[in-house]
Amino acid sequence: MRAATLLLSSLLCFFAADAKSEDSAANRDATAVTKREGEPEVRDFRGDDREMNEAMSKARASLSTFEQRLKQPPATQTYIGLKVRFEEDGHIEHMWIDEVETTPEGYRGRLGNHPVHIKAIDEGSAVQATRAQVSDWMAVDAGKLVGGYTVRVQRARMSPGERTLFDESFGVEF
Repeated sequence: MRAATLLLSSLLCFFAADAKSEDSAANRDATAVTKREGEPEVRDFRGDDREMNEAMSKARASLSTFEQRLKQPPATQTYIGLKVRFEEDGHIEHMWIDEVETTPEGYRGRLGNHPVHIKAIDEGSAVQATRAQVSDWMAVDAGKLVGGYTVRVQRARMSPGERTLFDESFGVEF
């Protein structure tokens, strides 16, 4: 599932900026893209992005569904991951965790992304997170996306051509 994690990284990893201007379609959709040689692109989203913040709230509100799928995965489930907020020196990055396990404090697993600004961890690092740090979760079950709230927001903002390419590359039904 490494390919899926890389694809998700390219489209769905994001940073929350300390933007103070009002939320408008123009501001919301004007995301910066960080291009990295040999690595997927990373899209930035504003900290005051209403749709993305609502998606993150929905993900946290449905963590019981994630935990149920983690503990008793359906036979048709081929992937499950968690997106978590990391902060270091004023930089915020939301990145995917693989090999997720529950802990009394929240979750632990292995970082599935190469961070752009966070230097203390890298892809494959063992990480821990509280429930409050969760920004999304997703599972692929029988070829269909379950959860993936921020994935859905990002996909909805793509041009028709980008969406077609994403759907073909990701190979998941939305």
